[in-house]
Amino acid sequence: MHDFRYLNDKGYKGGLEKSAINTINPPRNQPKLHDLGSKPLLQRLYIGMNDIHAISEFEQSLGKMNPEIALSAAQAVFLSDWRSILPPVQVPTTIIQSKTDYIVPEKDMISTLYGR
Repeated sequence: MHDFRYLNDKGYKGGLEKSAINTINPPRNQPKLHDLGSKPLLQRLYIGMNDIHAISEFEQSLGKMNPEIALSAAQAVFLSDWRSILPPVQVPTTIIQSKTDYIVPEKDMISTLYGR
């Protein structure tokens, strides 16, 4: 099984550069979540499409979240690195994969799971 992490690393394609993550991590004393929702990166990350209605709905839901909690959650997700934890997992697992996933495109998931 392939190891998983969102950030690219030497010899590993996670899908995102650290600089992209930094764009959603403003200084802790000035979190502006409503600004984050309008960034094209987040639209692609969470929605993976150009559906104006879906993007608008997503932006509205972001605006209702506590900015500190949302930023903390985003950091936990995008900066996580499970590479040392996942290989020994032997529990049968069902993976539901979106065809429009920006972070883990379908072709990358197939390659990871089946070596193709």
